[in-house]
Amino acid sequence: MPTLEFKGKPFVYAHHLSVPFRELRIDAARSLPGPAGPSLDDNLIIHGDNLEALKALLPRYAGKVDVIYIDPPYNTGKEGWRYNDNVKAPGLREWLGRVVDEEDMERHDKWLTMMWPRLKLLRELLSPTGIVLIHIDEHEEAALSMIGDEILVRGETERYGTIVWDKGNPKGDASGVACQHESLLVWGPEKAGGYSPAFLRPKPGAQAMLAAAARFRADDPATAPARYAEWVRGEATLTGGERPYNRIDHAGDVYRLVHMGWPNKKRAPDEYFAPLRHPVTGAPTPMPARGWRYPVATMRRMLGDGAPVIEPDGSVSMGEIVFPADNDSQPQRKYRLKDNLLENVPSVLRSAASDDAFFAALGLTFENPKPARVAQSILGWVVKKDALILDSFAGSGTTAQAVLALNKADGGNRRFILIETEDYADTLTAERVRRVASGVAGAKDATLRDGLGGSFTYCTLGEAMDLERFFAGDGRAPAWERVAEYVAYTATGATLNARDTGPDGYAGEAGGFRLHLLYRPDPAWMRSNDAMLDTATAERIAAAAAGRPVLVFAAGKFMAQKALTDLGLTFCQLPYAIHRMLGVDAA
Repeated sequence: MPTLEFKGKPFVYAHHLSVPFRELRIDAARSLPGPAGPSLDDNLIIHGDNLEALKALLPRYAGKVDVIYIDPPYNTGKEGWRYNDNVKAPGLREWLGRVVDEEDMERHDKWLTMMWPRLKLLRELLSPTGIVLIHIDEHEEAALSMIGDEILVRGETERYGTIVWDKGNPKGDASGVACQHESLLVWGPEKAGGYSPAFLRPKPGAQAMLAAAARFRADDPATAPARYAEWVRGEATLTGGERPYNRIDHAGDVYRLVHMGWPNKKRAPDEYFAPLRHPVTGAPTPMPARGWRYPVATMRRMLGDGAPVIEPDGSVSMGEIVFPADNDSQPQRKYRLKDNLLENVPSVLRSAASDDAFFAALGLTFENPKPARVAQSILGWVVKKDALILDSFAGSGTTAQAVLALNKADGGNRRFILIETEDYADTLTAERVRRVASGVAGAKDATLRDGLGGSFTYCTLGEAMDLERFFAGDGRAPAWERVAEYVAYTATGATLNARDTGPDGYAGEAGGFRLHLLYRPDPAWMRSNDAMLDTATAERIAAAAAGRPVLVFAAGKFMAQKALTDLGLTFCQLPYAIHRMLGVDAA
């Protein structure tokens, strides 16, 4: 795969590894809690540097994010964005820290050094079946496409393509081609036969087609097929993928016919030439020149074991296969519309939507907000209705509104995680979500006026999980839950799959290990004998493990290593073992 070289790439190539883990701290006063109160299992709005916030999410959410939906700075040279990520090289750090402007010929390199480590961490958070959606315009589309492929296309993820968002309004200040579009770059799980079950859109006219067919059948079942076919021919709003569904079968289902010949130019293997006989006459049917599309076993399954049925047009249905009445042409496969309500997402999205009036009703201002209607359409193409959606360039909070609106519309249980670096994370990003959840007076949309419902927990970033904090006596020691998630991830590369705690510091399982953590955010306790692993505790832990591998994190131990080995326990001393696992010098 081609790669893109840029100034600073050698310095930021593995920079995400040196970003410190920080504690996610709940700010209850700024939260909009659900019935159970503020929780890291609720929707999240995180205020803090988005690189450090992404790293802070790893112990809890690595490999669990279903959708990454981001709208990073487009790098037009007019945004004034600045991300100084404290790369160790002093020269590069100073270079990264300059404000980016359109006269700076190195601004593209700076933008890439900003995006690279963030995409690296986003990739670690993405689930094996996750979707990545990134808005961008012409300034960095080519560069983002290349580094996106380099970072994201591995394992079970592949590039889906680019969706062109036609905004219907050419840029008036363009010096060359006046662009009236932006792009949405898409990556997702490996497809089977060009089809992705994870990212599809509803056929726009499908419900109208089903309703029309039902209406004609209610009027007169005998004339319904002809009337429905005539309606399809005259309905200008139907797409090319919908128009072939122009038939009604004996059961009232709308369907289309699909050719069953071998799809490639070369001849099919011999097993694809088995004769197929007409279910009424018993005569062999005409065979495609290059063979059937399906092997014998599949054809038998498609035929089923029921009796043949005469369709309204005289053809004969046998399971999923339709035979012509005269047997002069090849049989075809029946595709019912009710079983094919979704279709591949097209490469063009046309929308000139604007949220100017909505922001006026909110009483808030934000430059160039992404229209919620567009975000809702795009996120609605993600088939999973309980998806966890992460936006690490949250801006005004459009993604959260789109998620809440989708849940309101279809009863889904999607969740969002927003990360916003700027100081308006509370006064704009979170405030917008508070308003749309409870209702926006003056909004044109009745649903927004009534409120979308929902809740969120507002978080900030605590201090780094460094050596000193574990024994800090000034309230800086991290909470037991955060340490448990942290040591599980740093030791195994996996997140804890159990939230219930148990005796002897049991925290859950991760990466095939049971994990026990003897820790309290109390320096006196950490220096006491209670924080040490002794023989009685080790024997109880081993008995509960029943032969499964165990990691025990504690400040020290009162037993020999041989005894631990005999019990099948691996001892990890706090906090030094964490740094050894991370490959970081504790000093």
